[in-house]
Amino acid sequence: NIMQRLPKAHSIAKLLVHLPYVRLVILSGPTANGESGAQSDIDLLIVGAKNHLWTARYLCVFLITILGQKSYPLKKKTAGRICLPLYLSEDFLEMRRVWRRSAPWQRQWLQSLKPLAGEPAVWQKFCQENRLSAPPISQISPIGLIGKEISEFVLAFYLGWLLEKVLRWWQRRRLERYRQRVNPPAGEMR
Repeated sequence: NIMQRLPKAHSIAKLLVHLPYVRLVILSGPTANGESGAQSDIDLLIVGAKNHLWTARYLCVFLITILGQKSYPLKKKTAGRICLPLYLSEDFLEMRRVWRRSAPWQRQWLQSLKPLAGEPAVWQKFCQENRLSAPPISQISPIGLIGKEISEFVLAFYLGWLLEKVLRWWQRRRLERYRQRVNPPAGEMR
């Protein structure tokens, strides 16, 4: 039910935006369109800080997992759970560059996006780069969140750079193993 999923999406977005390097949380997919079915999950697009996207991604997935809200399509555990299918860096927001090819559904998908929490300036930049009229963003802003500022300051130097490199390597390995499980080479069993 869409009426039950929107408050949950807002609550989760408010938590995610407090994590280091998370700049914006946007509702996408069937829930944003108002077309979610009984088994639909809640798709959230995450915009992370420049040069720290893999750290932001890891922290978001970790939080969703420990909250017991992660969607597991292969296990058929999706209904009302959170799916984080797309991550963008705040310096790479143009979806045309992400998609590489044009399709009729893309403009409709872009227009259905709903910002839930984050920095208004990042949402404005996203809309500008994707030629969208910018609907207002909620008033939640990470600016002034002392814990977030301190954690980003601590991670700003060598430790943050090293953490980003390790998390990128580790997550890429996991993604590749997942792809092989979902789409095994011809002739191999799952």
